[in-house]
Amino acid sequence: MAAAMTVFVPEGQAFEYWHVAVTNRSDRPRTISLFSYAELANEWNYRQDLENLQYSQYIVRARYRDGVIHRTNVTREDSHGLWFTLVGAPVVSFDTDRDVFLGRYRTQAAPVAVERGECSGSE
Repeated sequence: MAAAMTVFVPEGQAFEYWHVAVTNRSDRPRTISLFSYAELANEWNYRQDLENLQYSQYIVRARYRDGVIHRTNVTREDSHGLWFTLVGAPVVSFDTDRDVFLGRYRTQAAPVAVERGECSGSE
């Protein structure tokens, strides 16, 4: 198996494209699962999340609807909506809760959802 990922931001835009290509270099068919991971910060301010995490967790909500993860700040009407979606394949499972996806006291190096082979649908 071989995989390549390209990430780019179109000029003048405030979003990223991620393109993942997976190639089966063997002589036999393979079935694989791909897991994406993104942390949608509080109002584009990742430092705020690091310094005042309990507040960010209180005011920021992430919900999965119709194939899109939406992040909103419930305290601000003018909150810039952030979103994360997949194009070109069906979404099989998702988690919007970081601790549920990674597992308690774990890092991105070995997420518990990947070990289980599926996400739990946490919101």
